[in-house]
Amino acid sequence: GASTDINVGSDASLDNIFDGGGMISCYINPLSNGEASNARIIDKSTTGWTYRVSNESAGTIDVVFLVETSGTIGRWETTTALTLGELNKVDLYYNSDNVTTAPIFIINGNKVSLTQTSTPTGTRADDSASNMRIGDSNAGGESFDGFIDNVKLSDKTRPSSEAITSYN
Repeated sequence: GASTDINVGSDASLDNIFDGGGMISCYINPLSNGEASNARIIDKSTTGWTYRVSNESAGTIDVVFLVETSGTIGRWETTTALTLGELNKVDLYYNSDNVTTAPIFIINGNKVSLTQTSTPTGTRADDSASNMRIGDSNAGGESFDGFIDNVKLSDKTRPSSEAITSYN
């Protein structure tokens, strides 16, 4: 199929959105792990963060969030997998002021448990030099297989109870 990723750029309003708390909200319908088995939903890596799907198994897939730091990269994965080929609302809340604080994932109106597979150390990496890309990594080669819709980003968090209410 045709490439459908979007290079959003690196406007100052998109830089370091998790400082003091921020959120990503979108709808996704993943069909597979995507290219290189690490399909990017939204990416601001090189220095920054990655929101992606991974670990495809028996018709399901996990949502993963990675944060680049001055030390070890942080990685969290959902323990509740998404069903491939189904529409899902996925919300992520994170505050990079303390990089070891786990993000909050709300999937289809339910707060889900996470597994931390790598504990971040140091301070968060400044992502202002990285472009934001929807549907692939900045380097390319990790495109999302499915569709991504209604992407919202904010440099402010809202209570997870509000996100759950807005879904229902």
